[in-house]
Amino acid sequence: MLLFVDLDSTGEPGEAGREGASARLRTLLEGLGPYAELVEVVVSSPWARAHRLEDLWAAHGLDLPTQVVGNLWDDVPPLSLSRYEHIIYWLTRRHVWRLPSWLAVLPSEEEWPADQHRRLIQWSDSRDAAATSHALRAQLERYYWADLWWGDGPPPDAAARWRAHALMVAWSLPRRRWPHVLGHTTPEFEVRLDLLLKVHAGAQRYVRAGVWYPHWVHLPRAELGRRRPIELIEASGVQGIEQVLAYVWQPEPATVSLPQGVASAGLVRPSNY
Repeated sequence: MLLFVDLDSTGEPGEAGREGASARLRTLLEGLGPYAELVEVVVSSPWARAHRLEDLWAAHGLDLPTQVVGNLWDDVPPLSLSRYEHIIYWLTRRHVWRLPSWLAVLPSEEEWPADQHRRLIQWSDSRDAAATSHALRAQLERYYWADLWWGDGPPPDAAARWRAHALMVAWSLPRRRWPHVLGHTTPEFEVRLDLLLKVHAGAQRYVRAGVWYPHWVHLPRAELGRRRPIELIEASGVQGIEQVLAYVWQPEPATVSLPQGVASAGLVRPSNY
């Protein structure tokens, strides 16, 4: 889940406002509890346009929180946009196939579309990051479906449910499809989750290498009879997951021409992409 956070909620101008940014962000993240590990923050404060985030945090003797992955101003739009439009511009520059899940934490609703209010968490008080964190956590709880178990009998343990929720969100699968992917009994859930995590780990290797779409699960595959991986998983359960794992993610030697004397460093590519 991406969070676009405007840290200028105190209304303090210039350096005074920037000094409090690290404390407000730390309080906001600490209040999210276990959800803090599931979010990635994009700083959206106007002053971030002129300052590198690492430099700002280092100036106060602090490390940039690991959840911070970017700056809204990394991509300056060619024309004046509202905050909502700028966020969409930032997202579409990075996600060409399907936009990821996201929320915005902003001090004002100004110019925010009425039909997109579900994505907006407003700073509840100009100085109260803890109260804002509480509101954000409530929204994330609804989003991640944390306490829900749709099957019969005892639910899987909490850690397994957390991993499953994070995986389904990463794949942008709507909630109504989760039971079809993960099963209806705890043993079925555990077996499928273990296989799905292996599939996801393989996918992420290709994503990091820059040779694979993040939302590969929606792409039809020649090795699977032109079916989408998720359709095969839903239709065939464990057998479908195993087929996706076996046929889609088996690495092959890369056919990349490298300068003489340069090792391949274990480059791989997905088959028949």
